[in-house]
Amino acid sequence: MLELRLVQGLLLKKLVVVLKDLVTDANFDCLAIGSEGFEHYWCDRNLSMGMNFNNSVEALLQSKAYSIISHVAHPIAQQILDEANR
Repeated sequence: MLELRLVQGLLLKKLVVVLKDLVTDANFDCLAIGSEGFEHYWCDRNLSMGMNFNNSVEALLQSKAYSIISHVAHPIAQQILDEANR
């Protein structure tokens, strides 16, 4: 499972808006050893998380300059999808 909280959500919003014209989809490797820059970061095992920039921009455009961005990913949902596609 991955949980993260970014207090300066405006930084992520600006980054995604700029990158959406260059990249459609990207994978981010989330490491269990922790990460700087987040108010809260917890990852119980290394995992790769896919992100569609066009969909993310739509969600992030609704945020304010002072918004806190939180994300929770549950790999069990991906395991269920993988097993269903076998």
